[in-house]
Amino acid sequence: FFAPTVLQYLSLKPHPQKSSQVKLSKDTLKYKTLVSRLASLAAAHPDLGLTPGAVDEAWVATTDAAASAAHERLEADLVTHKANQIKESIRNGHNDLGDFFYDRGKLDAALGSYLKSRDYCTASVHVVEMCLNVVRVSLEMTEYLRVESHVSKAEHGPEATSDPATLATLKAYSGIAFLGKANFKDAAKRFLEMAHHLPDGASDDPENPTPPAPPAPGLGIVRRMSQSGGVVDAAAAAAARRGASVVVAEDAAVYAGLCALAGFTRGELQEEVVGRPAAMNFLGIAPGVRGMVADFMAGDYSRCLRALGRAVESSFSLDIYLREHIEAIQASIKSKAMVQYLAPYQAADLGKMAAVFDTDSKTLQHALADLIAAGKIPMKLDVHAGLALRPPTRKPASSSSSSARPEPLDKAAASARAVMRDVETVVLRLRLARAGLSAGSGARGAA
Repeated sequence: FFAPTVLQYLSLKPHPQKSSQVKLSKDTLKYKTLVSRLASLAAAHPDLGLTPGAVDEAWVATTDAAASAAHERLEADLVTHKANQIKESIRNGHNDLGDFFYDRGKLDAALGSYLKSRDYCTASVHVVEMCLNVVRVSLEMTEYLRVESHVSKAEHGPEATSDPATLATLKAYSGIAFLGKANFKDAAKRFLEMAHHLPDGASDDPENPTPPAPPAPGLGIVRRMSQSGGVVDAAAAAAARRGASVVVAEDAAVYAGLCALAGFTRGELQEEVVGRPAAMNFLGIAPGVRGMVADFMAGDYSRCLRALGRAVESSFSLDIYLREHIEAIQASIKSKAMVQYLAPYQAADLGKMAAVFDTDSKTLQHALADLIAAGKIPMKLDVHAGLALRPPTRKPASSSSSSARPEPLDKAAASARAVMRDVETVVLRLRLARAGLSAGSGARGAA
């Protein structure tokens, strides 16, 4: 992920190196890894003008020493809290250690500390906070099953269900988990569910097309504790701030639109997205993606795919969650567009279709062959004539229901065959009688 992403970003927009920004983190191992990889890229691609510099050993030593002292202090505080047997203090102690390990890039240790705080939760808001912490770390560890289980646990808590912003955050986390597993349909559903929990403007009123204001994911729990008179501790505030760093509303709208195009059928798009003003208002946070959905539904597949291609080159392929799946999403959207394009035709010109989809005939033929083999398009390819042909179907004129046509036709054919047999039998008897070969005429002649 690192090398192609950096190369693509630098090739899109050259920018001055700001190595000091890398040092804002306390994760010295990640800092050293980053400098090493930048050095490798600079050697392999001198035309980019990368100047990563050397590792700042003094900063690394100072940061590591400060981290070691902070770790010892936090461990000592936790021992004191356990000796005093105050659940709230013990819970805060585990959360502080989890935050420390998370800042240092030790995700396994951070996850363990957050999970230990579960035994010392004395209120439902503490359970939601614990779930948010676990989900945030699990997303970075790509452990999506744990994400789903803790999102579900948090959603069933009263603090989550009573606060729209917290629910929107949980929906976003769940959507990212489904996206990570390439389950685009369920991911789209979860992201679109955010529209029902966004504050200030997310309604189903078709007369109010104004997009909702982007929420601050993760802040819901802090606001809820303040309204209820609770104490907003440092761990809750840290969880809220970090929640906003996982996904913002604009990114969620992008994910929702792309996953909907890739995972929904045309009917589902109409029902779940276009037919719901709240969903379209939500997509309005990302106008480019909303335009793709509108173009797809209007049958302007060429414009939709061109916009998608430009967005993939400029930004989508750099997204930390989309990058691994953007090719599959793009291929799925293109396949659905081809199926919809061919739906009304008995015969389609492959040359014109290639121009619409901005590709060459060979590539289009291979794509259509794959769709035909998968049973998605009931057509045949005539490569020499340059046509995609739909096999002719029997269309009786005496029935209004296509599903009811075979039975009446079979009965009519059987009746016709019976009549023909009767007629042939009568004709045969007449011929035999004229030739004097009937059994009755032979007996009279002998007498």
